[in-house]
Amino acid sequence: MTKIINIILLMFVLNAYSYSQDYAVAYFGPTYAISNASEKVYLPGYNFGIHALLGVPGFFMSPGLGYQKLTLVSHDKQHFFHHEPSFHILNINNDAGVEYVIIRNLSIRFFVGASLNYVLSIDENTNNIDFNSIYDANFSWDFGMGITFKAISLEYKIDKGLTGVYKDNYNYSNFTIKSLNLAFRF
Repeated sequence: MTKIINIILLMFVLNAYSYSQDYAVAYFGPTYAISNASEKVYLPGYNFGIHALLGVPGFFMSPGLGYQKLTLVSHDKQHFFHHEPSFHILNINNDAGVEYVIIRNLSIRFFVGASLNYVLSIDENTNNIDFNSIYDANFSWDFGMGITFKAISLEYKIDKGLTGVYKDNYNYSNFTIKSLNLAFRF
């Protein structure tokens, strides 16, 4: 009986793998960070990057590399693209999830993963925020969903900080970053 179950499972996996496809995805969109200690701290910005979708539809892995620009101090919620002093962050992440085809050319996916966020540079600013006051790297976990029609996707992602950003200020210890991205599969 165990052999029959193993053979059926193997056939199911091979069949699912034969229908899976791999894609690269380029994305861009607005993003903002909220301090986990105070929702009054609002840091808008934007992000762009590329990630892979390996094994869709069905279970997939999604390693990626992205860039984020976020303001240094709380700013107007309506201005994502601005010339205020900012953090410039390299984001390396790996997500895992599942994609389900609703109808032909229309699919939905859910994912969860982990990220390493490395601060590349900090613009000059009057608040004296520099690498003496923040850590140059922090870790976070993320989750989200996306909907895809043909080669165009809309993705919503929430990235929650696991480690602190500021060295001496507990009020800004870590952030939740939310992004809404337009993505293109190729």
